[in-house]
Amino acid sequence: MSVSISGPSPDSPGEGKLISPYTIKDMALLHHWTWSTSQSVADFPDVSRYWQTVFPQIAFEHTFVMHAILSLAALHQAYLYPERRKQLTMEAMRYHNQAIHGFQRGIEHMNDDNSDALFAWSSLNIIYVFATYGQLYDDVELDMAPAARKSRILGAEWLPMVRGVEAILHPVYQRVRLGPLSSLLSTGNWDHLEPDSERVADDERFRSLGSIWADSGDHEIYDKTLFLLRKSLAYMKQFETMNAETAGSLTYNRRLSGPLVWMLTTPGEYFQQLHQRQPHAMLLFAYFGVVIHSLNGYWFFEGWGRNIVEVVDELLGEYWKPWTEWPKRVVALS
Repeated sequence: MSVSISGPSPDSPGEGKLISPYTIKDMALLHHWTWSTSQSVADFPDVSRYWQTVFPQIAFEHTFVMHAILSLAALHQAYLYPERRKQLTMEAMRYHNQAIHGFQRGIEHMNDDNSDALFAWSSLNIIYVFATYGQLYDDVELDMAPAARKSRILGAEWLPMVRGVEAILHPVYQRVRLGPLSSLLSTGNWDHLEPDSERVADDERFRSLGSIWADSGDHEIYDKTLFLLRKSLAYMKQFETMNAETAGSLTYNRRLSGPLVWMLTTPGEYFQQLHQRQPHAMLLFAYFGVVIHSLNGYWFFEGWGRNIVEVVDELLGEYWKPWTEWPKRVVALS
């Protein structure tokens, strides 16, 4: 059974009004999004309202955003209902494929009318990537070979997806900054945060990594990557001690932004080294695993830190054990 909803042409210009069919199943997923998934993405009311109400409002005008919402709602249900996990994950992938096609058409015809939609889709897609390539991927056994699993966890596919967002959205940044989603662009005090002047728990463990590659020809790349990782840690930790009144005045993604900003600002040369499985790069990634493990309470980040540390430890072996022992303890591997 389907329901017809009249609305503007969502994905390409010049088509006028269309009748877009949505099934009862689609409506059920949208209901789940409104009352459950959207609030699980950002568990503070001032930010969750963007996901709960503003994104759907945009989706009613742009079908590719609606498909992205439905795909993420289906993934959330897959997480909640293990007995239907494989079926719901496959449904989520079907919606996501539809969303990608619409997004690609939107990119080809980027303008003031679809800038917010492109940004909303990209935000939803980042959550989708982490939800898909994490624990759900293991549970539905999408990669059975150990080597394929290691490559996945080390970011062979998902890191380019996340890092590619910045290049795609750069042309619409100024338009989004003036629109209803402007607060979601904010990263608060990130630009002014100096990890060397902050007192952050465990920072010394991160800082000490620099001694390992001090004589390496790539030390500048690793030093910058480590500095940004320490900055990400300090950025996230500040919200743990911030008073409720100050926290309540913030309208951006707070702790969730930390790992994402690190991935977007870290030099591309570092990720090339990681792709080549250089020991220093992998060790740094294990410590990134510690950072992202602090977000383990979010369903789409669940298991990420543990998986990253586990894979790095397996690949590096005994020689690097003095440096991997602490990350393993943090993620409960030892």
